[in-house]
Amino acid sequence: MNFSLIKEYKGYVLFAALVLGGIFTIENINDRFWLNDFKVYYLAAKNLLAGDPVYGVVLGLDTGFYKYSPSILLAFVPFTFMSYYAASVVHFCAIALAALFCTLLVQRTLMLYVLPAQHRPASYLLPVAFVCVLNHLFRELHLGNVNMIIVCFLSAALYFLMSGKDVKCGILLGIVVLIKPYLLLLSLPLFLHQKFRSLFSQVLTLLFSVVPVFVFFGFSKTIALHTQWVKAVLYHSEYLTSEHTLVALIRKYLHVGMPDSYQFYVLIFFTLTYLLVFAFFIRPRIKKDPAKENGFLFLSYFTLLALIPSILITDTEHFLFASPLLIFAFNHLWVPKSTFLKSLFVFIVLVYGTAGGGIFGSNVNERFEELGLLGIANLGIIIFVLFVFSKDLYKKTSSANA
Repeated sequence: MNFSLIKEYKGYVLFAALVLGGIFTIENINDRFWLNDFKVYYLAAKNLLAGDPVYGVVLGLDTGFYKYSPSILLAFVPFTFMSYYAASVVHFCAIALAALFCTLLVQRTLMLYVLPAQHRPASYLLPVAFVCVLNHLFRELHLGNVNMIIVCFLSAALYFLMSGKDVKCGILLGIVVLIKPYLLLLSLPLFLHQKFRSLFSQVLTLLFSVVPVFVFFGFSKTIALHTQWVKAVLYHSEYLTSEHTLVALIRKYLHVGMPDSYQFYVLIFFTLTYLLVFAFFIRPRIKKDPAKENGFLFLSYFTLLALIPSILITDTEHFLFASPLLIFAFNHLWVPKSTFLKSLFVFIVLVYGTAGGGIFGSNVNERFEELGLLGIANLGIIIFVLFVFSKDLYKKTSSANA
């Protein structure tokens, strides 16, 4: 991506930069510049250098367990040569830049490879989309997690894929799997669309990620660290709870006794459903008109990403995974449509944008949490995009390439 897009959307860039700078200032004034999740990475890196345990020990808050791969931990080692505050500032800026560029990357991908050439989005599109995720982004910045960076990497990966840079796509996909292994699910659309060069690059990235750990710590330590990493990943859901997953919503509203472990059956169900949809719906249409492929790939890729926090038990910041779908939706919403559909979408986004945070105070937020409103809104966004905008994508792509 070149910087022409930044110039094109300079209004959005300025707006987002001012908001992000305001968050930084407010957090420091209120002595809330904590970044507790980042503290886990920072302390884990210090432990690694000192030869102390990295996995299975509490670092920071009660749930402060390090759970990413050993090779990803090496990326945090340079931070240990700074004071914690200085390192936190750098990490905060990395999240802020990821949020800024993620939006631009998704918009660039849509404009160049998905939407028809005559499409001209409204100037307010990106600022509005940014505001819709601001509640979750604020929490992400406050905690110092890496979810926004992951979304940025995934957005860049798809942009590279559609621009013919398959190797760069695979490298980024390999990196995000090293952070969160369940993101391997996003390799499925690439496999079905026969993007084998990217998949091969991803596999090589995963294999070679072991090399730096081996070089610095030797064979035995490398094996031990990776074994502990696998255990940490498997243990992750055991100390977290979520009222927003499909299992939790079914248990609450349908009064069906389903343990949290059923989340893996739900994951299998959606995987098989996607395979069937691809075989009987997507593939035949791509064969009739190859110009539709990018649109279906975009929709499949980011729908699977947005589904993850609705399937697996995760923190609420993971609902940032729906942000690319929101940008896609807003690109269609500016076209004249029924008032009912617009009103429905606005309502869904309002619930999504306000649930899971402290906008209305702790009591209201606890009630939102009990009702699982964030999970319901996330599913609402996904369903709205799939069943309302997919037909528009189909028709516009066809007409644009007729």
